[in-house]
Amino acid sequence: MTLCHLFTSSKGTAAEHERRALFQLRDSLNHPNGSALVNEWVGDDYCAWGGIFCARYLDGDLRVLDIFLTSKRQLGLGVWYPNASLLSHFKGLQSLDLSGNYFGSWVMPEGALFRLM
Repeated sequence: MTLCHLFTSSKGTAAEHERRALFQLRDSLNHPNGSALVNEWVGDDYCAWGGIFCARYLDGDLRVLDIFLTSKRQLGLGVWYPNASLLSHFKGLQSLDLSGNYFGSWVMPEGALFRLM
């Protein structure tokens, strides 16, 4: 199966917000001292990064549609308990695949109200 994404960069506030959120997701995946995606996720065009697929909406905003980060977490880092609020930054998210990452469960921040797809 071939998935296509746009190779155009969006300089809007929403795009920068999603870009920062992807870095937070990557840092969580690497906690406490991993190095997955550090050399691959470079440059401003996060839609060209491995495992990230985007689309431009009618309002012109570029949004992350799919995140496929299978088997990225290094075995020596142990079980991963990502903070579920990380996903709240991706308003257009349709697919998420984190399989093979020694996933424990989601950490749900106390008092956090947000929509998970």
